[in-house]
Amino acid sequence: INYFLNFDKSLLSMSNHILSKNLISKNLISKNLINNNLKDKFGRFHNYLRIALLEKCNLRCLYCMPEKGIKLTPQEDILSDNEISRLVNIFSSAGVNKIRLTGGEPTIKKNIVDICKDIKSNENIKTLAMTSNGIVTHRFLPDLKDAGLDAINISLDTLIPGKYEIMTRRKGHSN
Repeated sequence: INYFLNFDKSLLSMSNHILSKNLISKNLISKNLINNNLKDKFGRFHNYLRIALLEKCNLRCLYCMPEKGIKLTPQEDILSDNEISRLVNIFSSAGVNKIRLTGGEPTIKKNIVDICKDIKSNENIKTLAMTSNGIVTHRFLPDLKDAGLDAINISLDTLIPGKYEIMTRRKGHSN
């Protein structure tokens, strides 16, 4: 656990520096800054980047979301599509070749297919994956596959419909 905490502190320090909405720029970020921070204390290089696209979700899981929801971050403080693309380009130039899209729930982002296409158009990205609760994924799956999505992880807490509704405060187990 200490290893992850140290690694996370290093990335947190870096993210405060480069992930600020107004500081994302290839001119402000040197490849060495990213490369040094993508190595853990054992010298292992991490080629994987997880991008949370939004904090909204179509479930209200007991362990994740208060029943009445949360105060959402103002839209101007959420990464724009252009900023997501620039981040992918910056990190891919430093050796990241695997991206996982998460949320909230990434499939409720209006232009999720376009985002996937854009990310996968980067020749350095070998694997594009997504974690989803699966509620509306079936609506987009063919388009997501065509856009370059390589893998999807459906997060399902239980196979028992009654327990699912209690845990998520929603119907949807049969979807």
